[in-house]
Amino acid sequence: MRLKKEENEGRTEMLLDKQVSRIRWMSSHLIVATLGSAALLLVMGIAGGLVYGLAAGDLSIGFWHIFVMSVSKIPPVWLLSGLATLLYGLWPRITALGWVVWLSFTLLEVTWEMQLIDWSLMRISPFSYAHYTINISDLPLFKLFWLLCLSAVLTGIGLLGFRNRDVLTKA
Repeated sequence: MRLKKEENEGRTEMLLDKQVSRIRWMSSHLIVATLGSAALLLVMGIAGGLVYGLAAGDLSIGFWHIFVMSVSKIPPVWLLSGLATLLYGLWPRITALGWVVWLSFTLLEVTWEMQLIDWSLMRISPFSYAHYTINISDLPLFKLFWLLCLSAVLTGIGLLGFRNRDVLTKA
């Protein structure tokens, strides 16, 4: 959303007037978003795994359970990033729809955790693929891989769309 703010404030046109390509400029923001979100989930997984493992008295199993649960959220997060990139690249006026989708998936997750909705409704969310039972081997790695592929496709289309569309200028 930082890209949208810079474009709305009229700074994008000045930046792209220099020798920075559109894809390179947008990619620099995407790298920060994707690596930052992955790093945050890794740190949360390590911290949560250590706390849970120490509290449960079984660091070997408890740590890995929480760590893998946290890291398995990376593909769904990147899918939302890819959706935001697609919206910004093709339809900058409705980029805020990315927040609506994120909020919808978050509400699905919370209501499912509170047992207010059934798992069949939760399956709409890409975060449903990051859930598993106590056994880590139940994690659907193939589905998570396809979420990564889909996020790459959405990001690529968004980058190409931004490269070919007019930059909004401040009136």
